[in-house]
Amino acid sequence: MWRDLRFALRRLARSVGFSLTVILLLGLALGANACVFSVVYGLLYKPLPFTDAGSLVMVDAQLSHIGIDVGVSIPLFETIQKKSQTLQGASAWRERQIQSLGDGAQATSYAMVQAQPGVLALLGTQPALGRLLTEEDAQAGAPGSVVISWDVWQSRYAGATSVLDQTLRLADGDYRIVGVLPRQFGFPHATTQLWLPLRFTPACSSLRIRPGSAGSAVDVPTISRSSSLR
Repeated sequence: MWRDLRFALRRLARSVGFSLTVILLLGLALGANACVFSVVYGLLYKPLPFTDAGSLVMVDAQLSHIGIDVGVSIPLFETIQKKSQTLQGASAWRERQIQSLGDGAQATSYAMVQAQPGVLALLGTQPALGRLLTEEDAQAGAPGSVVISWDVWQSRYAGATSVLDQTLRLADGDYRIVGVLPRQFGFPHATTQLWLPLRFTPACSSLRIRPGSAGSAVDVPTISRSSSLR
């Protein structure tokens, strides 16, 4: 074995150009394999950063004749909440962009989610600072409350713990910062920056299956029958 290795090294030393080409090709092949593995792992195998992620399901409505997702209507969502026997909990949410205003910082466009207060707890999330949204935050007439992402906390407020109870001025009103979410947390996307309480409008919903229920048994017939409520 060692004799063969020494022979191979001598041959490579005699052909420097060929040796460099082989080394370059091997390096490119290994790099390409590493990139492909990283992409496949991130898309297919990397677990979601939520507690018991395997029991989470996403429900959306679709116009079947044209194949367009249209979100879940309020009556349909309430039917799912009341009549499902396989869901441990359900929370609705919707996404939008919103502009910040004033308060001495540069105006910024934020990726925002309006969510029922239970959605973050449903995902098993704990705040890094402060608290999560509560049912009181979602009551009509309640003062505006917002939970911010770790990145917003660091970039806009320099990671100061005094961020709690500060006012974030947004295009549709003023919101009191009540909590900061952990680093790397993102729902429904990694780029989501603000979470505000949802006062019902057409929304998507995030659900969790009861322990012991089959993953495929998400009351599809019930959802189908309830689609006439739209």
